[in-house]
Amino acid sequence: SVDWPEYKPVDYTAPSVLKQPPWADLDFRTVKPDVLPKFNELDGRIDRRSHEGMYEIVNGLPRNPKGRTGVCGRGLLGRWGPNHAADPIVTRWLRDESGKVVTQEG
Repeated sequence: SVDWPEYKPVDYTAPSVLKQPPWADLDFRTVKPDVLPKFNELDGRIDRRSHEGMYEIVNGLPRNPKGRTGVCGRGLLGRWGPNHAADPIVTRWLRDESGKVVTQEG
């Protein structure tokens, strides 16, 4: 990381995340829990490992491995560090008796 004293990212965490729903971490910058998360490893049932490899922890919080984004905080993401998600898409094609895909015009 290159030193950049003038860098002042916008601090944003969505209000819905700040309401502390069950799927979101506490704001570890303001609330100091008895036990901090175990970043870069499996933390109980929460996988805090990144597919990008190990990420740096600065002042008790994970740093984006891809670099500066202009934003600090979590935005709409619930967890500090990796937020794994999968969005399955299921499709099926209508086929005629010969097996060809049937398309509909219009």
